[in-house]
Amino acid sequence: SCLIDDPEVGRAMGRRALAMYLPLPAYQRVWARDGFGPEDWAAPGSDALIDRYFNWGSELAVRDRLAELLDAGATDVILGASPSDPSDSASIWALLDALAPNRPE
Repeated sequence: SCLIDDPEVGRAMGRRALAMYLPLPAYQRVWARDGFGPEDWAAPGSDALIDRYFNWGSELAVRDRLAELLDAGATDVILGASPSDPSDSASIWALLDALAPNRPE
């Protein structure tokens, strides 16, 4: 996940995170079941695929996407913090704070 409102930066972060999975047949089979095709997982990955499998956006958008997964029945969700600026560790902490369980509203 990445807290960033800029779609270009958010998708760039998603592409970096998903790049190693794009050529793997096991992932391609899952994506195909979700309606994606070879044109979507061809490098660097389509916007639609990146938007579906990489959680980026405002704090509210990121939290809403996580809630969607949980509402759909996900029982184990692994979050990876992807800073929009790797030299800024504060962005990682902001993301983790935004998604912390039992966080006061």
